This record gives sequence, structure tokens and C-alpha cells, in this order.
Amino acid sequence: MIALTGSETAAHQLAQAIERAESLDHQQVQEIGLHRFDPTRHFTALATPSC
Repeated sequence: MIALTGSETAAHQLAQAIERAESLDHQQVQEIGLHRFDPTRHFTALATPSC
């Protein structure tokens, strides 16, 4: 077996996640995302200066 570098391992894991995501119900995923999104928290985080 060939040892993978950190970036190769990450790329492999990303490819697997993309393959799994292809079978998801896109409408349901969007509904979950919209339900979880908190605009106040999001824009407050954007407006807060970083360290």
C-alpha cells in the first residue's frame, strides 16, 4: 500500500464526500440549510474584526 500525503488524503476524503452527496435529496438539503442559517449570527461574524 502506498502512503498518502495529508493533501492526498484530504482530496480522497473530499471526493468520497462529493460522491455521497450526489445521492442526497437536493430539496431537503436546501430546506435544512435554510432552517439552520442564522442571518444575524452570520452577518455579525462578518462585521467582527479578526484578531
